[in-house]
Amino acid sequence: MKFRRSKAIRALFSFAVFILFFFVEVRVKAEPLVTLPRQKEAIDEPVGCSEDLATTCALGTYPSAFYSYQREGFHLILGADSGVVWQDGQWVHLAGELSLNTQTNTKVKYEYGTVSVDSGQVWLIRTKRHLLIRNLSASVELFMRGRESFPLPPGFEIQISGVNEDGRVGMTVPTAIPYQDQLQRMARVNVESREEFYKTIENFKEVWKLGVEEAGELHAQLLQREIANTEAQAKAKELQQLRRARERAELRQLFRKKNYLD
Repeated sequence: MKFRRSKAIRALFSFAVFILFFFVEVRVKAEPLVTLPRQKEAIDEPVGCSEDLATTCALGTYPSAFYSYQREGFHLILGADSGVVWQDGQWVHLAGELSLNTQTNTKVKYEYGTVSVDSGQVWLIRTKRHLLIRNLSASVELFMRGRESFPLPPGFEIQISGVNEDGRVGMTVPTAIPYQDQLQRMARVNVESREEFYKTIENFKEVWKLGVEEAGELHAQLLQREIANTEAQAKAKELQQLRRARERAELRQLFRKKNYLD
């Protein structure tokens, strides 16, 4: 009788250990594998220069942290492992990504050109090979090397790359901002309350819908502009070739006259 009782106790104990082990495993596997960046103070150089931006000031963040910088009518968020420099009244974007929400005209400088932002929010994502500009709600004007200035409407993004052989900055046709990707980027650096952030998402959703609706019309306009530019360049090249041919013919005729060949 004692043997049966001890055998039952051991079986019950083994079953309890199995259940405990099972739940411990489930809990471990359920833990998130990605840690979101935390808000921290930025690295500024010279130290303390970010307090008033009275002189040239470099700001940078750690790989695991982001930085939120606010002044009256101005909000700058630096993503993780990002850097900017305040110089001569404008920002120079060196690395990473930044969100810029401003009520006054603010310029961000690159080797590609300058992005002018006013009355709203823009998201700028820089990699080693290109720059991605996303207009969430602002008035954005792009001044790129070798190209005429042009606006980027809210709800659209455009990718800028290196300078082409013709001396112009390479760029894609503007497209609607990818909704899910932008939401994830906004969530990673959010400093708003839950209610405020939900409102921000709803506002962005409306802008995004408008961008999707207008994308087709904008593509057609840009295509017509590119065709017109190409035709104008071809016409100018043809006129230049005709002018050079006429000049060569005149030189040949002058040479023949001087040498009594006619």
